Amino acid sequence: MPDASILTIIPQTELRVKIHRALEESKVEMRESMTGQQGLQMLQREKAQVVLIQEVPGSLEPKEIIREIKRISPEQPILVLLHQHSQQK
Repeated sequence: MPDASILTIIPQTELRVKIHRALEESKVEMRESMTGQQGLQMLQREKAQVVLIQEVPGSLEPKEIIREIKRISPEQPILVLLHQHSQQK
């Protein structure tokens, strides 16, 4: 039995895989979504203890998804991963 459940809404495959690998040894149930709409559908079918969502620069979708999650479940904990672009010299 998992100790916790996390729903990730992360369109970037590389980041999603890194998070999954980092948590695969723990007793955490991971449910993964590439899109906000898919994540909302998954959350409506089965609640998660935490939702982890990636904010993509220039996209309004994460903000809209967060509003919808809070409308459905106001107490739902949400962690937002912010994208930071860095230039290496």
